[in-house]
Amino acid sequence: MAGSSSSGKRNNNLRKLVGAFEELAGTVNSADPHIKAIQFAHACRLFATSNFNFGVAFMFADVELLNKVDNVEKAAQAGETIKRLVELDVEQGSVKVNSGPSRSLNRLKRVVDLARIFFEQVLEDDEGSDSIAEPIGKAYDQVFAPYHGPTVREAVAVAKYFLPNKSSLWNMLDEDDESIKEPLEKFVAASKVVTQYIESIFLSNEETAELLRLI
Repeated sequence: MAGSSSSGKRNNNLRKLVGAFEELAGTVNSADPHIKAIQFAHACRLFATSNFNFGVAFMFADVELLNKVDNVEKAAQAGETIKRLVELDVEQGSVKVNSGPSRSLNRLKRVVDLARIFFEQVLEDDEGSDSIAEPIGKAYDQVFAPYHGPTVREAVAVAKYFLPNKSSLWNMLDEDDESIKEPLEKFVAASKVVTQYIESIFLSNEETAELLRLI
């Protein structure tokens, strides 16, 4: 049962995901603040094993995630940093290639942003609602809705009400209402450091800065 073990002893997939992003954030805050592209891709792949089963409403996020993780892993050499991977894309004139590393990195950043904003909304919920429709809807509206057409937005608006409730989702994650707060808070803090780092790389070049305004 999720609530039967102490928070500190939990080692589920959610906490592995959090640990991976804390490691990335630690790199950004270190004397050598350059995240390896492979390490970021591997951390993002952990979303697929963390039991975030949001169903058909957010199937597009799963597709974005796994396709873009594969693209980054294929493009990156073992020790290549995100910064260098983007620089190579600029040098080769392939920044806007749909399956290229820069666009894939930007889309992965958006998936991370979606999760972070969803977690922030859950943590800020003072009413104790068991529904995740509103927090995931707000996250979608901020991150993906501006890039989707009306048909997709309408489909998500309907489908989000068929998502699992909080108690079911926490149970799938092997957490409970109290224990879930710690990993969510840690992910919010760490992921914000990571996505701000990636955004700073894009903003350092006019071509890549434009990607922040594209799907």
